[in-house]
Amino acid sequence: MLEGVPSLADTIVAPATARGEAAIAIVRLSGSEAPRILQCLAPKLSLPVSHHLRRATLVDAYGKPLDDAMVALMVAPHSYTGEMVVELYLHGSPTIVDATLTSCLAHGARLARPGEFTERAFLNGRMDLAQAEAVADLIHARSEFERHLAKRQLDGELSRKIGDICTWLEGVLAAWRAATDFPEQLPDAGVEPQHEVALEHAALAVAELVAQAHLEVKRGARVVLCGAPNVGKSTLLNAWVGQERVLVDESPGTTRDPIEVELYDGAVRWSLWDTAGIHGAATGVEARGVEMSRARIRSADVAIWLIEPKRPVWPDAEVVGPNLWVLGSRADLADPPTRTALALEAAKRGLAFLGWVSVRAGLGIAESRAAIVQRLAPKVPEGAIVVVRERHLQALKEAAAQLQETQQLLQQGGTLDLCTLALEASTRSLGRILGRDVDGAVLDRIFSDFCLGK
Repeated sequence: MLEGVPSLADTIVAPATARGEAAIAIVRLSGSEAPRILQCLAPKLSLPVSHHLRRATLVDAYGKPLDDAMVALMVAPHSYTGEMVVELYLHGSPTIVDATLTSCLAHGARLARPGEFTERAFLNGRMDLAQAEAVADLIHARSEFERHLAKRQLDGELSRKIGDICTWLEGVLAAWRAATDFPEQLPDAGVEPQHEVALEHAALAVAELVAQAHLEVKRGARVVLCGAPNVGKSTLLNAWVGQERVLVDESPGTTRDPIEVELYDGAVRWSLWDTAGIHGAATGVEARGVEMSRARIRSADVAIWLIEPKRPVWPDAEVVGPNLWVLGSRADLADPPTRTALALEAAKRGLAFLGWVSVRAGLGIAESRAAIVQRLAPKVPEGAIVVVRERHLQALKEAAAQLQETQQLLQQGGTLDLCTLALEASTRSLGRILGRDVDGAVLDRIFSDFCLGK
């Protein structure tokens, strides 16, 4: 651990449930002193059998009654952290939780840092780093798909795949190191056909993991409503959301700053942005809003450009791209021939046409939203392992490049020493995903994103 970080030998305590009134609140202790602190809190209780709930009267540091609670002791190493763990199940009053924490601190515990329980689980070998990160992903999951992926990673699916690849590479490394360290004893040793096969299998497996990365799962997909002023962007956003989230006015330029709303549709979590109308005559603050709109379009997973039938304004070359769709608004103001003509015009311009909506008439609202959700849904083959963290993807890309370097060195007749160095770099990159040789600063960044008590 880094200098200045509290000792892992300390016994730590934190609430394991969210603050606020509830039926039950949980306070968790972990460390060698946890059983002693439990006896101080419940002096009339003999230590319970591991993993069994017992009723106990808790007292504070002055011996005054604190709460009638249930308690559980988890004996090391059979606990979440791998240490002695005590959990106190209290009545869910914030004052009871605060008084219990104060008593634990008075008896020698210290307040846990965010994520410290899971950090200890990692450091004590109860899980690897990828699984530890999945704990946070599971807690923060906001869609069924996020929950599903986090659970699979917590169960070790990604870890096993990375471990298998590392095993293949380490087998090759062992043979190469032996050949270079003991040339007089292994004069004919070197690169064998099975080594090249193992490298090829590893390279393909890493490439598959890179191809199945979907970082948008964690951050949520970004959808931008854009177009000329006063074409119905804010009105459509309110209709999709189901409530008035954006002020609507007939005067152009009502929306100046981008406004974000988060939506959930089954497996898909997406942020919907309403933006300032784009036109060339904007000045001052409005011009800054237009530039912000263009920036949002460039960073969007999907941009929806609205046109209205009476004065259709088409997107310029700066914003046109594969992720931009055209959607006709105010369909109630256009007859069928006009709607057909504008759809054909979009096709001539090479623009994907999503259809027509009319908030006033209630037309196409659900259908257009469903089309966007279908576009955003990750296309994941059945059983595929999905990478959702930037840290993992970066390590995989580095490993892929280093594996490619190793294979190129072999093809070019490079020495076994150079091939070994390149292959070692690849195994180190993969190992970082599992937490091998990861420095304290990286761990601090990872676990600081956790909630207190986990």
